Amino acid sequence: MSLSPGVLLKERYKITSLIASSGMGNIYLAEDQTLKTQVAVKENLYSSVDHSRQFRREATLLANLRHPNLPRVIDHFVIPGMGEYLVMDYVPGQDLREKVTSLRKPMSEAEAVAIGVKIAQALSYLHTRTPPIIHRDVKPANIKMTPEGDVVLVDFGLAKVQTTDLTEAGVQGVTPGFSPVEQYGEGADARSDIYALGATLYYMLSGRVPLEALDRALGTDKLVPLMKINPKVSQATAVVIDQAMALEADLRFQSMDEFVQALLTACPAAASLAEGAPLASAGEENAAGKAGGKPRKSKTLLWLLPILLFLVGAGALGLKNGFFAKQPLQPTATELVNTMEAAATSLPEPTATLTEIAKPSATEIPPTVAAPTATSTPEPTAIPTITPTGVGGGFGQFAYVSQPDGKLPQIWLMSADGSTPSQLTNEVGGACQPAWSGDGKKLAYISPCKGRAERYDGARLFVYNMDTKVIDVISSFANGDYDPAWSADSQQLAYTSLATGRPQIHIFDFKSKKSTLMLAGSMVNQQPAWDWLTPKIAFVSRSPINNFNQVWSYDLISLATPRMVAEGVWKETYHPTWAPDGRAIWFDLGVNNGIASKVIGGGELTLDTGVRLPENPSISPDGSWMLFDGLNDSGLREVFLISMGGGTATSMTGNASIAYDATWRPAGN
Repeated sequence: MSLSPGVLLKERYKITSLIASSGMGNIYLAEDQTLKTQVAVKENLYSSVDHSRQFRREATLLANLRHPNLPRVIDHFVIPGMGEYLVMDYVPGQDLREKVTSLRKPMSEAEAVAIGVKIAQALSYLHTRTPPIIHRDVKPANIKMTPEGDVVLVDFGLAKVQTTDLTEAGVQGVTPGFSPVEQYGEGADARSDIYALGATLYYMLSGRVPLEALDRALGTDKLVPLMKINPKVSQATAVVIDQAMALEADLRFQSMDEFVQALLTACPAAASLAEGAPLASAGEENAAGKAGGKPRKSKTLLWLLPILLFLVGAGALGLKNGFFAKQPLQPTATELVNTMEAAATSLPEPTATLTEIAKPSATEIPPTVAAPTATSTPEPTAIPTITPTGVGGGFGQFAYVSQPDGKLPQIWLMSADGSTPSQLTNEVGGACQPAWSGDGKKLAYISPCKGRAERYDGARLFVYNMDTKVIDVISSFANGDYDPAWSADSQQLAYTSLATGRPQIHIFDFKSKKSTLMLAGSMVNQQPAWDWLTPKIAFVSRSPINNFNQVWSYDLISLATPRMVAEGVWKETYHPTWAPDGRAIWFDLGVNNGIASKVIGGGELTLDTGVRLPENPSISPDGSWMLFDGLNDSGLREVFLISMGGGTATSMTGNASIAYDATWRPAGN
């Protein structure tokens, strides 16, 4: 409930009007009856411990800061039954979002850079505190311009103190277009503020909100070059902003001081404005921008530009690939250097090549890694006696791959009690990766297959009809199609394909007989798993935080940006599979030795299998049992069965041959 004008808080602060309102509380204009000055009163309406802690953190952070471009905290208090309040300097004027909107065109380069420099200096002050303070919410709406031309960075609601644990202290929060990709996983540091300020400069000079960083990382779209939107922006400034907005933190400027120096080098006309001369007041345009005068040259700054460009080019050569698509700088370093009188040589355009991180072989013994603490641990239960039929629901059967020593793998069928194994395929080139349709009547697989691998160049997709024994070929001339996964209605088949030159998920429609790319762009994605209840696909791709493989989820209806399933919990995750009720996604932890799951809308679970290097979990149709493959005492990979309630894993295939890729046979809805 909003406070009415005239309300007196703490017998000192008289509410004048409501300035802004949000889900967490309101901000009021008030008069300090003691000092006879206007103040801003920020109200926290949430009573939870976390929100109260966050609110106090903001008060503590600001109370100890003294910088001309930061607000000053005056008071902090709690009124029982009403709320918690923070009193700070009132900063009049427009924010940058309002200013750019009112201009109806981009700001002049000199004024925008001068504003950027002042905010960068304030952020540098924050970053060099002990311990460092990361703002995490730099954006146009949080930068105020007073009528006198002062620039102030406001709203520290998401600020955090940087410690050795970068995930503590502070709530998770992102602003599409202005938050860097690592902030989606709570890995923010000083370079995250550099990205956000670069995005803010992009907004000031283009009038457009930049493309969301996660969309750029996923390759679904590309950032429109600044000069394409606003040709008046100099190439030098465009290059500096481009580097500040690099997807990978290592390729950005590594400190705000470096960013400031680069900005002033690229736009010398902004130097005098940033050194203290008032900027244009809210609603006005800087005179230098109107006049269009030629900025005076600074030889001291000009000679640094070729060095800056070299660093941009050299840094881009180190771009990690796989998850990140190639992001060439616009314009290229060569084009810019050719326009510089001081440049004597040209520079090559930065390039990037796609690489894959191979998983260890099946016999590799993992290093000792502490398992993450689970938010919920299942209670061990005794494994019931396995009966010949009906165990686990469905047909009470599972398909798996058997590979006798020295021979190519083939797909077999076995009852859940371990009896009546029978060979299903007899492909000359070998067969593997069985995947059942929802009704359990069709089995997709790939061939040729020489054994367990992370990718299968030249493999094709086949579908085996259990009733007619007919085998259909889905991909006749393939660069490599593998990882088949059926939709719930058995009308579509998701799979990984090398058709684009890199592993990417495609979806084959059995009615139209056509395949489409699941995600546009250059994102490497593989190992799809289709939810049996909803049109969602879990898959594996690189984490933008640490570049290790992680499980992601993608909604085929909303087409919203994919999200990591369990970011920051496990170092890497592979081979996702959905629980039959759609309430959890299970996966293995690769060389980190374990099987775990993420409960949708909840916490994480781990399942202690007691087996080394467990992989490829498959949940029975009734949700009671799990099949997986792992290493036995002899170092051979075989298929194991374990209760979802925990207990001892039971060997299903023994030591007769290597066995893996087990998958339960369902019986439809």
